[in-house]
Amino acid sequence: MGNERVYNFSAGPSMLPLEVLTRAGSEITNYQGSGMSVMEMSHRSKVYDKIFQDTKANFIRLFHVPDNYRVLFLQGGASSQFSMVPLNLIGKTGKADYAVTGNFSNIAYKEAKKYGQINLAASSEDKNHTYIPTQDQLKLDPEASYFYYCANNTIYGTEWQYVPETGNVPLVCDMSSDILSRPVDVSKYGIVYAGAQKNMSPAGLTVVIIRKDLEKDFKEVIGNHISKITEVEYAFQELDDLPAGFAKPEGRTKPWGTGQAVLACKGLVKEPFAVINADDYYGKEPFVKLHDYLVQEHDVDEVMPISMAGFVLGNTLSDNGGVTRGVCVVDENGNLTGVNETKNIVKTAEGAGVEKEDGTVDPIDKNSLVSMNMWGLQPEFIDLLEKGFVEFLSAQKEGDVKGEYLLPIYIDELLHAGKAEVKVLPTDAEWFGVTYQEDKASVTEAFRKLIADGVYSEKLYD
Repeated sequence: MGNERVYNFSAGPSMLPLEVLTRAGSEITNYQGSGMSVMEMSHRSKVYDKIFQDTKANFIRLFHVPDNYRVLFLQGGASSQFSMVPLNLIGKTGKADYAVTGNFSNIAYKEAKKYGQINLAASSEDKNHTYIPTQDQLKLDPEASYFYYCANNTIYGTEWQYVPETGNVPLVCDMSSDILSRPVDVSKYGIVYAGAQKNMSPAGLTVVIIRKDLEKDFKEVIGNHISKITEVEYAFQELDDLPAGFAKPEGRTKPWGTGQAVLACKGLVKEPFAVINADDYYGKEPFVKLHDYLVQEHDVDEVMPISMAGFVLGNTLSDNGGVTRGVCVVDENGNLTGVNETKNIVKTAEGAGVEKEDGTVDPIDKNSLVSMNMWGLQPEFIDLLEKGFVEFLSAQKEGDVKGEYLLPIYIDELLHAGKAEVKVLPTDAEWFGVTYQEDKASVTEAFRKLIADGVYSEKLYD
């Protein structure tokens, strides 16, 4: 075959345009003058963030995604949505409708049955999936939390030529093999998702488009359970929620970072409060320590008292690769004096080390305290944060649509300006998080052990 290129009609990964491959090849060692490959750069760097934000903006433009939807770029492949969809949506009624018209919708159907009562609303299995059921053949359950179907079936060669009418039941659609191949009225769907490798990019990315008003389902699935235990308020971070005198710059597509997220709680937070990352597990002890510190009397007139859970580095590492951690520098009084952002910390036989580009590993104390962004704050901090947001926005250069107002960075600025004191509260609690896809198995097993040890019940909200 020599140097001739072939036409690849595989269901995926699909062909990529030659000009894309040529440009990627020319920039493989030095992306746009950055001096490094995309595969080498930090996901927090300005260069990489621009790639991410431009990709999202281009997708929103090409797919005509309305403003009341969010676009997520996720790991795990489209098949990860087979469980993520029911886990997030089925709790509304415990029921869902599925149309099985091919291989992947059948796998999704079987997976969903683990999480609730699944109604087989339609199936083309009787004729080996050679047709798509018509609207009048759909056996819809009006109590379904959602209706699920796969728009195009690559194995059997069939494609839905209409959008199912399901009344008030949200539509969930797997468009992995036909996304961006034809115009789609996104507003008809609750969720659209697609593995990127068939129509958009190399394998390894899943795009999810979700309608914002599905947050009411979050309230019914999770929030309403929590409200039986404690008071619950809802705050929403919006792109155009800005101080007086500022407006959203043209081209800005995402909110302004974790600092603005906390500001969304203004008017709701009237007592000392904690801030955590929603997708991490921190254990019980750090919450107790934050509580015990926050209920003490603190003078907030001159220096803002802030507390932070300090986790033992060795309790936060992944078995599957390097992680970035903020290693704390603490004085003799337990106060934070600085944070050393340290990349690529790996587990070693001795405990922990920092793996360098040449493959060598420098040891690091596994008992060092690190910040996992678990903060204890005073209600007066909100006013400081708002002033800081004004300063941040005032310093933004014209045309900058990527800048983020980040909570840890602002706290660091207060600390070094002498306007805040950060008390580090050491904890031996083990932190769980999914840094790598492979971490899921160990995190799942860790939660099973917590249930077996009686820390949590099998059914959390019973």
